[in-house]
Amino acid sequence: MEASPHPPVSGLSSQDVENNRLVAALSWLWILSVVMLLVKKESPYVQFHARQSFLLFIVSLLLWLFLSFFGPLAWFLQWLLKAGVFVLIVIGFLQALQGRWWTLPVIGSFAPKVRL
Repeated sequence: MEASPHPPVSGLSSQDVENNRLVAALSWLWILSVVMLLVKKESPYVQFHARQSFLLFIVSLLLWLFLSFFGPLAWFLQWLLKAGVFVLIVIGFLQALQGRWWTLPVIGSFAPKVRL
């Protein structure tokens, strides 16, 4: 898990991070990621965290649907998925609140491609 207090792209304002830490943290709450992607377009920091959160939501939804085909084992696998996603949401929320540019493990590198 990668966390950096510095932006992944040079030239971004540290003022953006300071002014938008709470908003970026709130973007880790499912539907708010979509709202922040649409409303806070001027903030690269909020967009970064909202894209990470939105990607986590989409991937976890697809995995949940896929796991539903595993019969009696499905409920257990889905529970594990929900627990893992919850942990990632809490970590992302706290990292955003601390002003860090945290990237999701495995899928986080795809987040910059998310467009709404």
